[in-house]
Amino acid sequence: MKKYYLAFLAFILLASIGMVVYGKANIGHMTYEDFLNSLFTTDANYNLGNMGYDPLTIEDQNIEITADSLMDYSDLVLIINVEKEPEFAGKSIRNCCKVEKVMKGNYSSEEIYIENFVFNWQTNNTNFYGNLTPLKIGERYLVFLKQYKHAVHSDSYFFSSYTYGHININQPGYYIWDEVMSVEESQNYDCIYDRNRAEDIDFELYTQIVDELLNRCL
Repeated sequence: MKKYYLAFLAFILLASIGMVVYGKANIGHMTYEDFLNSLFTTDANYNLGNMGYDPLTIEDQNIEITADSLMDYSDLVLIINVEKEPEFAGKSIRNCCKVEKVMKGNYSSEEIYIENFVFNWQTNNTNFYGNLTPLKIGERYLVFLKQYKHAVHSDSYFFSSYTYGHININQPGYYIWDEVMSVEESQNYDCIYDRNRAEDIDFELYTQIVDELLNRCL
């Protein structure tokens, strides 16, 4: 009996390892088209500090968000252009972007790597932290960035806010999400809110801060 029990445990262990390896292989071989066609989802509990990571964003620090506080908190404030398909690395989407203008910080390179945190990858959907959408190729953004000391890639920067991390210069705006949406569709907005949480959001304040940041930096 013991022999069959040990054999059963060994089978479960091997199956679990196989699933992990398959999942990682899936992520590593994800194409940009697969990514765009996957469903956009967000994690409601999007505080990275609560998920075991060091606090990174202004929201993690419980700082009241204003145009001034976001500028002060960010290491870099840039105007960037997204020209290339992203890389998929671990729990992040790594974008190589062209730097058009430095509004704050010391940065001299013509390109910068910006990463989106991803809560998890599944076969048919990509689950993001917070409200920010993935960057869209061909668009120009005003971005607010922070370095993360535990980043896999030391040359990467992360958005310093879950909500105001990037602002599309040509078409800024938010969307209240109450239906299925692909990642590609989500890229038409800067941030997306779940309708179940929308009543807690001051959208007039959001628009006011976005307008102030654009007027200040453009």
